[in-house]
Formats: sequence, structure tokens, C-alpha cells
Amino acid sequence: MVDISDFLRGRGVPEDAILLMEEQKIDCDVIALMDDATLANYIPSYGDRIALFNFCKSKQPLSKRKLGLLQKLREKMKTRKESPKENTSHTDAGIRQTKKQKATRNVEIGWIHSDGKIAKQVRAKQGGGTRKIQMATDAGLKDILQEGKKLFFPDGISPKGCETDFEFEVWDFKQNYLTDDTCQSIGNMYEAARLTMLRFYIATKPKDPEKDASETSEVVFVSESSGSDINPLQVGKSGVILMKSSLVQKF
Repeated sequence: MVDISDFLRGRGVPEDAILLMEEQKIDCDVIALMDDATLANYIPSYGDRIALFNFCKSKQPLSKRKLGLLQKLREKMKTRKESPKENTSHTDAGIRQTKKQKATRNVEIGWIHSDGKIAKQVRAKQGGGTRKIQMATDAGLKDILQEGKKLFFPDGISPKGCETDFEFEVWDFKQNYLTDDTCQSIGNMYEAARLTMLRFYIATKPKDPEKDASETSEVVFVSESSGSDINPLQVGKSGVILMKSSLVQKF
């Protein structure tokens, strides 16, 4: 207690405060258990209290100070051992939850139309735009095309015309033509592209009328003459085979 009294006198603490602490036997061991508010009942100056705390701490035996440091170290090591388990459990739960949520993925679908010369994206005010929908992760090329037709050709009709008037393709976000081999599933494309959002395009162009005409069945007109000889065949511009005389038609 003498050391504390001398220390406080050296800092100019009032004598009556020092005598009160001596009467109540407040030494370094007691001060180590006191908080600042309690010590303020004896020493009014905040600076003197802080200095006294440090003085008493320096007076503790080395063994006690080491013990305090070892205790703090044990507590830190215990906390570190417990934390990884908790973090692992939270991480595993998060992974399971993420996998469960990834059964479906959000994708964007747009519409690119070609008039035979220029291919450009159809704007929203023209019935196009970019639509965001949710699709199954295992959905493939046909599913994307089907969803695109639902969006831009509701009931088979669009501002550009009927669905039956166009040829359809599916393009990726780089506007590359996709096939069943290059678009096996949306999940695979997400893994390959490493994007937060995949965008697909429904690409349309008018059907070739000549191609459609060639696919239709030809009409052949065969005629009979009154004689035994048959007149030579005549072929029209449309590919229809004509005879000079009529009456018999073969389809």
C-alpha cells in the first residue's frame, strides 16, 4: 500500500483520497478487481486512475502475468477450434441449399429477325424485347425454342406474321447458332460460360417460297388422243407436265 500511496502523492492526488484508500485497504490486488467507475469514487481524475491501473499491473508478480497471458491464449485457441466446425456446418448447409435452388435458373430470351438482308433484334414495342424467365436446369435446345415461340408468337401469331411463315433457330448470347450438341442443357451452358445470366435469341427468317414449292407434290396432266399416237409432252415454267389434249388428269 505504501507504493500506491507514494505513487499517488507523486501525481499530486489529494491526501484525503490517499488516506481513505489506505483505511479501506485498497491495494494493487483490489484495484485489479475494480472497474473505472468504482475507482472514480476515490480518485476523481481520469488520468490518475489510468496511471494507477497501469502501475498496479506492473507490480503484479511475473508468474501471475504469464498465467493471465496463457489463459487468454487458451481461450483464443479454443475459439479457433470451435469456429471451423461452425463455419463448416454453415457452409455445408449453404451448399445443400444452393444445389436445391439451382434446379431452375433464370435466363433471358430475345428475338432476332432477318428480312433476308439484315438481321436485327426486334424491339419491345414491336413485340420483341428481352424477356427474363425461369427454366429447368436440364432444359435443352427444344425447350428454349418452345419458350421463345410462346413469348414472341403467342397463339402462333406475331407482329411479323404467322409462326408457319418463318424458319426458326436458337442463338447464344454471342449470336452463334446452337445445335443439340452445343446446347445439351442450360446447366451445362452456365458452367461453360461462367456468366451470372445467360441470354438466348430466337432467330427467325421468312421461308423460301421456291423451296416450299419444290416440296409440294407435282400435278401431272395426261391426255388421250383419238388416234393411237400420243402427242409430245410439254413442260411448263412451273414444272407441271402438260399434254396438248386434255380430259384425263392424274394427281
